[in-house]
Amino acid sequence: MLVQESTDTHLILNTPAKVNLFLEVLNKRPDGYHTINSLFVAVSLFDTLKFARTDSSGISLTVSSDELLPTGGENLVVRSWEMMCERFGLSGGLSVKLSKRIPIAAGLAGGSSDASATTLACNHLFKLGLSYEQMAKISAEIGSDCPFFFSTGCSSVGGRGEIIEPCEIPIDFWLVLVKPAVAVSTATAYGQLGRGLTNYKPPFKLPSCRTVEDLAKALALTGNDFEPVQFSAHRELIAIRDRLIGSGALLTRMSGSGPTMFGLFREEPDEQKFADFKRGNWQLHTVRPISLLGVHQKTGGNRGDNRSKGNLT
Repeated sequence: MLVQESTDTHLILNTPAKVNLFLEVLNKRPDGYHTINSLFVAVSLFDTLKFARTDSSGISLTVSSDELLPTGGENLVVRSWEMMCERFGLSGGLSVKLSKRIPIAAGLAGGSSDASATTLACNHLFKLGLSYEQMAKISAEIGSDCPFFFSTGCSSVGGRGEIIEPCEIPIDFWLVLVKPAVAVSTATAYGQLGRGLTNYKPPFKLPSCRTVEDLAKALALTGNDFEPVQFSAHRELIAIRDRLIGSGALLTRMSGSGPTMFGLFREEPDEQKFADFKRGNWQLHTVRPISLLGVHQKTGGNRGDNRSKGNLT
């Protein structure tokens, strides 16, 4: 999360999307979640949230979006606010104006990013004094992807998403994101994998990579476990993959449970080459990895003494 403007009474945050450079689903846990092994990177595609304290109680959420987005209790921003109120007895209310740019239900964790921003905003505006590690733990109760947004922006992710370890990889590359008009339910996607309570394979361990080319070669040794199911159900994903490869991508993959596909490029690609992807309501974005370091300096969060654990920025 990147601070655009900050005072004691209002806060404007740009909240990034995340991309899974690889994603393994290892097993189903007794608690109903799944154990994952993944590499997350934050990228330069942002929602913007404007938060302000109000004298009246409750939350007022307005959304500017090209897609239909609920503003009630099913919205993760509202759920995050309600959880913070219940836990800390917040006095007063919160006004939130959300400008939505990250595609919805796309495997890019836009909702989780917005929820984490709300946790951060409550910490700052209500002067709760929480560390990033504490906020990460709280946000995990809202969504498995939420803790990542309190990290450095490039992390190995395990458990159900709460185990965050900083990862140093070359990040001087570009990603072309293509989100076709396909609806993918995360819960359904996990169910279709049919994972049991035992691991199917040992988790992939990313080797040391000095160049983007090394990184692409290493990532090619693994993949995204959701791809076989989604490729079978949505043949256009295969066409997108093939087009990205034909355009010089060093690596192509699906992010999260889909349906967004990405191509990894060494140099900035000419987006005009992919103009035909903007058919109907398909969405196309060219992005780069970004760092999330430093936001604590303006939002009242603190690193504590656990940065080596990878939970704090």
